[in-house]
Amino acid sequence: MPTANGGGQCPPAARAANEVSNGSESGATATQNPPRRSGGEGRGRGTRVPREQRNPENEARNTQTHRGRHTKASITIASLNISGRGQISDATPLGKWNALNQTMRERKIGAIALQETHLDTTAVNQIHNLYGRRLRVFYSEGQNATAAEGVAIVLNREIVDLEGVKQSDLIPGRAIYLEMKWHKDSHLRILNIYAPNTKEEQLAFWPEIAAKMRNKHLPTPDVILGDFNVVEEAIDRLPVREDDNARVEALREFIRPTGLIDGWRLTEPTTKDYTFPVRGSMSRSRLDRIYVPKVLLDSSSKWEITTTGIPTDHRMIIAALSTAQAPHVGHGRWTMPLHLMDDKKFLDAAVKLGEQAEKKLATHRNGQNRSTEQNPQRIAHSYKTQIKALAQARAKEKTPYLQKELAKLRKSSKKLMTAKNYNEDLESQKKISLIQDKIQELELRRSRQLKLTSAANYALNREAPSKYWLLAA
Repeated sequence: MPTANGGGQCPPAARAANEVSNGSESGATATQNPPRRSGGEGRGRGTRVPREQRNPENEARNTQTHRGRHTKASITIASLNISGRGQISDATPLGKWNALNQTMRERKIGAIALQETHLDTTAVNQIHNLYGRRLRVFYSEGQNATAAEGVAIVLNREIVDLEGVKQSDLIPGRAIYLEMKWHKDSHLRILNIYAPNTKEEQLAFWPEIAAKMRNKHLPTPDVILGDFNVVEEAIDRLPVREDDNARVEALREFIRPTGLIDGWRLTEPTTKDYTFPVRGSMSRSRLDRIYVPKVLLDSSSKWEITTTGIPTDHRMIIAALSTAQAPHVGHGRWTMPLHLMDDKKFLDAAVKLGEQAEKKLATHRNGQNRSTEQNPQRIAHSYKTQIKALAQARAKEKTPYLQKELAKLRKSSKKLMTAKNYNEDLESQKKISLIQDKIQELELRRSRQLKLTSAANYALNREAPSKYWLLAA
């Protein structure tokens, strides 16, 4: 087949590599566009329709404009106790809010509930000045905002629609209720909780929230998440132990009427993982949780507890939710990373494999020497299989050291925690503590590197027509 510029045959190496990069296993089939109608057969693209011939219903429909951001049917939400406000300035790579901004961008988090934020109006204004292109903070401060308590829900402006967001402060610094648009006509109602520590305060805390919601006539939340400072099951503590029954029942009395369930535990019924590992100790607990209705749990695609580059002593819990109308989306098929198309080592190897394939194809021209085992189709399939294996191996080689090490540590951690005797094996518990500390250290280092790389790109490209030039404008 001639090439677009009038050349000869398209080399199989280039053709097959292109197919692999687009996720095709057998190549795409071109379809011919239907011929355009001539002026005598129908209306041309630029022809105006007389007003008297227009459909009034279509006219009214076409004049309607969509207000707000077009949102997807799926959204990733998260919860994290950030253990204080930390540094807000972007001048240092150690700042919590810079790391939070990076985390929401990398993981495409639409909304994250934060606890122990210690925010006040001045701090929130500073956050919006620095990171307002992506982050919008809805917060509730406690009696002593900068010293204790504080809750916030941070929305990602690149993902969610900020129009019509409604905030209700239920208990200052402890509970905040937020309603926002989700997808089309659906809304998402989120209740962010930072429960007190003591038994007496907790027993009064849950009835007070319920009463405040009734008084404000707030609908039942779709998601309740946060730091509950109590666990419902013994498996959620290490060493394994039951929490005080009165505290657990007070929480359950609050949750039960909502019909919401602990999504991570229902998804991982026997897994041992924790959101609050005590540094320097083997004690840990799953204090941070996300409760959702069964319909959202059934359509969810991911539940994860992970360590982030945000400086805090808690780990983040993440859930990927979808509306009931959203179709199920699987993992999809493998596609070659596009950056390999600029990788000389990969391209040289691909060309060499292509030349070998061409030599084999030459022996089968005009149907010669053809068999069920040796034919052009088999050769092409073998070539694409080799290209795929080569691309996967090369992509693994180019993976940064930190990502490789983090993946290795997480795999080791999961293997240790899934062992049957983990609860009694003190040696394994010590190893887990060391692994978690190492993961936290590497995540912080990776966050600093990303910050420095971003700053370098900005310095180099802010005078060139690029996204950095737009940021500098």
